[in-house]
Amino acid sequence: MTATLATRITLTIDNSQNSAPVTCADIACQPIAGMYVGLTIKAGKQQVFLISTNDRVFCRFVDSNENVYELGMTCPKSSSNSAEGCLGKEGLQAYEDSGTPAAFTYILGGPNLADWNDPSTSTPNNGIVAYGDC
Repeated sequence: MTATLATRITLTIDNSQNSAPVTCADIACQPIAGMYVGLTIKAGKQQVFLISTNDRVFCRFVDSNENVYELGMTCPKSSSNSAEGCLGKEGLQAYEDSGTPAAFTYILGGPNLADWNDPSTSTPNNGIVAYGDC
């Protein structure tokens, strides 16, 4: 998938650590091209989404083992890129706090290695920005 000039975020959701598929249960604040409620990412697979908004976006995935993953991110025009795993087990990888498009990768089921206020270190208080806080 190639980023276009309108792409603000390249979102990679990696489900390689899970033995169960994950299903999108919610998308909040802004739409995510190619993502819809009911979309499934198989175990061992990953999927890339291109997001064109500079507003905050959130999405929630669940698996058959009742694990819930809440992802939040933004690539605003006038401040720093930010992302987080709202529950602490979304596997957010380190990211660049500037530049467009922002590239956010989540390895579901893994530890968050970054958070909303720090693109390279996760603090113990995940969920700095509440899920769906547009």
